[in-house]
Amino acid sequence: GLAGPDAERLAIDLFTRKASALVTNVPGPAARAHLAGHALSDLIVWAPVAGSIGLSFTLLSYAGHVRLGVCVDAQRAPDPSSQARCFEDALAALER
Repeated sequence: GLAGPDAERLAIDLFTRKASALVTNVPGPAARAHLAGHALSDLIVWAPVAGSIGLSFTLLSYAGHVRLGVCVDAQRAPDPSSQARCFEDALAALER
């Protein structure tokens, strides 16, 4: 950001042209975290996408569980909800 918007756009375009999706794995706290004296029951996570990247999958571990966040560019995927359902179905099949 310090180099200005033109340099930022150039950098985003340069790196995002080399990928079509972003996948990240973020280790979170192994024990429940607290905020203002209250235990957080869960965390929500997703990695934002930029440039030409239209899909991200983010895994986050928290207190013995793993959460998956998915971000889809609605202009690139006409029906992200149906794609999410397909993904949930595939995970359920893996559990079975």
